[in-house]
Amino acid sequence: MNSTDTTRSNGSRFATAMIALVALGASPAAPANPSVSDAEIQSAIRNELVGADGKPLTSLSVSAQAGLVDLSGQAPHLFAREQAVEVARSIEGVLSVIDRITIPPLQTDVDALRLAILERLAKASFTELNEILVEVQTGGIVHLHGSVDSWAERNLALQTTKTVRGVAAVRSHLTVHASTTRPDGEIAEEIRGLLDANPRVRSNLIEVRVHEGVVTLRGFVGTHKDRQLAARTADVVGVEDIDTRQLRFRPWADSPMHREGPLDPSDQEIESALRAAIRMDPRVDADHITIEMKSATVQLRGKVADLEARLAAEEDARNTHGVLRVVNELVVESATLRTEPSL
Repeated sequence: MNSTDTTRSNGSRFATAMIALVALGASPAAPANPSVSDAEIQSAIRNELVGADGKPLTSLSVSAQAGLVDLSGQAPHLFAREQAVEVARSIEGVLSVIDRITIPPLQTDVDALRLAILERLAKASFTELNEILVEVQTGGIVHLHGSVDSWAERNLALQTTKTVRGVAAVRSHLTVHASTTRPDGEIAEEIRGLLDANPRVRSNLIEVRVHEGVVTLRGFVGTHKDRQLAARTADVVGVEDIDTRQLRFRPWADSPMHREGPLDPSDQEIESALRAAIRMDPRVDADHITIEMKSATVQLRGKVADLEARLAAEEDARNTHGVLRVVNELVVESATLRTEPSL
């Protein structure tokens, strides 16, 4: 990507993206509720962007046009950045999210960062902290090794680590070893009962499947918080892991952000939204990228200028509404490659 592309305004990117959509014969807001305005999308996202202290994350900027959301600014830590993207994706009317949020760079050595992570994990009440090995690499890349007793404990370890300033990415090698082995049918029955008994969960919209202790929750929830609540409810004795990727966001009928129209966008609608998102993203030159769609799986091919562009294109695809899987076959033309962080 040349300097002209890098300095191109977001407004110009939006315009180019919309032209691309029209050329494909697709409506920019095809998969979304056309009655939801960009102002409503921006307002809804800002209302949800709050820190651990409950105060708004004013350091983050939100812009939206035709359902394409651009997030920028600096988040206090990695977990806040990831939550901001999840919030944006959960809002009705959003087609795709461009994540340009930065986090504070590592300003200490890896040993000091490792100590800070261990102290944070200790405060999070990990009584068997000696079973978790923390490895920190240059650039703030953290690896967690060891075993924990439940999916919830594994999830807490990951989230806690991501709240430490200086952590750029977390790669989990943690295994879950439940103390009791239970039949899958028994686990599924208990989870179903707990979901049905929880008044905060629309259990009739959630399907529960269990295979060898791995729980898959499939269906619809209102927000990312509802998805987290469903996952916490499903963390019962005998569960090895919980997969919530098939829980789709669908705000309820009594919500001002109610989704109308098809529950899931078609491959053509997903492709149109992704093309617009990539053209809007200042980190990516879309002219040499080919997008192929099949059954909500995205295949990216072509050439990009550097590793940042390759990762950004994949990130745009993962943040596009309706995408289940991304196959990144983009080739980096630059001769100098940087260490690839975890997306």
